[in-house]
Amino acid sequence: MMKQRGRKGIKRMLLSLGLCMLLAGETGCGQNGEVLLEEEVVLIDPPAAGISSETVIRRNLTNADIYDASVCPEARLYGLDISASFEAYDVYPGQEIFAGRTLMHGNTDSIDSRMEKLEESIAESEESYQEYIQENTPKYQELLQKIENYSEAMEELEQKKEMGWEAVFQVYEKEQTLLRQQEIELGQEMKERGELYELDHAWQLKQMEYLKSDRQKMVLSAGMKGVAADVLFLSPGDRVAEGKNLVAVADTSVKELKCDYIPANEIMRAEEVYAIVKGKRREVEYVAMSATEYDRTKKQNGKVYSTFQFLDDSEEIDFGDAAVIVVVKERVEDVTAVPTEAIRKDGSVNYVYVLKDNKREYTAIKTGIQSGRYTEVISGLEEGDKVMTDSTIEGGGAYVIQKGNAGIPVEETGTLFYPFAEWVNNPVEHGTVYLEKILVQQNQSVKKGEVLAKVWVEGDETGLIQSRKKLQREEERLADLRASENADEKSIETKEESVARLREEIQALEHDYAVTEIRATVSGVVTSIAKYKEGDTIANGASLVLLSNESRSCISVSDKGSRFSFGQEVEVSYTDSQGITQIVPGKVLTLPPLSGETLMDKTALIGVSDEAMKQMKGSTQVGGGRWQTVSYKVSATYKHMEQVLLVPKDSVAVIEGQTYVKMKMEDGEVIYLEFLAGGFDLSNYWVIDGLTEGMEICSE
Repeated sequence: MMKQRGRKGIKRMLLSLGLCMLLAGETGCGQNGEVLLEEEVVLIDPPAAGISSETVIRRNLTNADIYDASVCPEARLYGLDISASFEAYDVYPGQEIFAGRTLMHGNTDSIDSRMEKLEESIAESEESYQEYIQENTPKYQELLQKIENYSEAMEELEQKKEMGWEAVFQVYEKEQTLLRQQEIELGQEMKERGELYELDHAWQLKQMEYLKSDRQKMVLSAGMKGVAADVLFLSPGDRVAEGKNLVAVADTSVKELKCDYIPANEIMRAEEVYAIVKGKRREVEYVAMSATEYDRTKKQNGKVYSTFQFLDDSEEIDFGDAAVIVVVKERVEDVTAVPTEAIRKDGSVNYVYVLKDNKREYTAIKTGIQSGRYTEVISGLEEGDKVMTDSTIEGGGAYVIQKGNAGIPVEETGTLFYPFAEWVNNPVEHGTVYLEKILVQQNQSVKKGEVLAKVWVEGDETGLIQSRKKLQREEERLADLRASENADEKSIETKEESVARLREEIQALEHDYAVTEIRATVSGVVTSIAKYKEGDTIANGASLVLLSNESRSCISVSDKGSRFSFGQEVEVSYTDSQGITQIVPGKVLTLPPLSGETLMDKTALIGVSDEAMKQMKGSTQVGGGRWQTVSYKVSATYKHMEQVLLVPKDSVAVIEGQTYVKMKMEDGEVIYLEFLAGGFDLSNYWVIDGLTEGMEICSE
């Protein structure tokens, strides 16, 4: 590569002439055969011994930003509106769901216990109030009757006052006054007691509404039809914060593109915005995001992504397809352009040196946009002019541009993963439970109802006897109410409920004290066993054995580079029990980070057919936990692009952020030709615009 040497004196003429003659004798891709006369080197500013030049041609200049994108479904994240203890998911990745479908539920034991206690309190208050009313209503009615009797008697005595009944009248009047006072006091007491009961009862009912509402909030439901596309990994008992996203549901009827965030003002200023998917141009529309939505998303997810919708038919596009978004900031077509390095400044004037008739001429120019190596020349030059440059472009062999598939092969080690598991807890609420023996082992498959552990329960026999005596008394009172002519239906109903509760309590005590086994509440594989030893006490609700749903297992792979996308096809290979490598097709079940809706941080889940999973599980002995130690190879192609123009990487020059190839012109001169690259893999760049199939370029 030869450089212009700058200003030289007459003493260098012979050296300059010799070098020029040498250049005149060279031929081939990239050599310039122009010879400058010796005397011209002296006369023209700046003279040089070796002069590089480039022919002015008409070019297309483009300044564009390229964003990697992926075809994703429209997705929505769901989380609880209340802080809760996680219990279980009700859907699994890849499962089709309908609007209203339960996605997950929190543990409601605490709320259920509070509701039960509140129900008991409501019943006790009702019973107490009814007993009070039953006791005092007859007293009040008796007072009213006595007051009325005195009134009737005093009416008769009123006419007999003159006959000596005055003293009796006064006694009756005094007695009636006392009775009225008692009636007023008792009436006031009953009124206040009733008002207080109504207030307490209303408050208790309101609390029950709150509890029921909170319990309902523990159940997370889908607001749309779609596919469960992601879940946050949780174990039963994990605390979930209010508003924390737990499940992503994808609407697979909608295909859209997701990429790194592009501000709306950049889209508005762009001359053109489009996408490349499966090697073809697709017209798209930018989905604007409000400042409020941006701030909320940024705060919630830490990063914001942009969404584009397809404006043309997307039928042949598949979820997981790689894509690029092309944002053309400025573009001029068929304009004269020169290497930016050839342009010099003379105050406010841009100029170049043009080689014409073996002379270098100062030529003022007016410039337009710059794109990488080249700057548009609006006036001052014509196509075919040769301008002095600081460097010579040299070529090599020849390469014919052809179409092919681009992509980066990816291989990750995956492990068998059980997304859904349920702890079997100690169900005994009454008494002290002691462990005798755990009957299952790690990775053992068990059926619902199968015995997991042997236990024995030490009960409170004294308390049980007292409860039985209390039940007997309540049954006797109920019998008395039923036999009484004055008892109202409400009092009888309240007492019946009290008796029913006592019977249930006693049955629960008797049942728990008789427990000798803890059984599986669901079918599954044992993936964890609590560390208890013989003789240890097990608290009520304490976790004992974790059972994972075998039918919902999948493969978990690391995805730190966001190389796996929902719907993407992969291959899963493993070694079977005979030592033979088996390969089965799989598909990515989870959303990529750039979807903005991912929940599995730096992890992707891969699904295979039930039959394939059955064979894979049966082929190898596995280790413990919900992530099994058996390994699988998951292979895919990252940034896969079909039937695009390919250029070998060693034939591409990247200058000022733009990509170029070298091409030999008819006169043998080698020039740089700009093209818009969509990306590159291990071997090639692939072309969006600027080159054509069959074009011959210089290769290194």
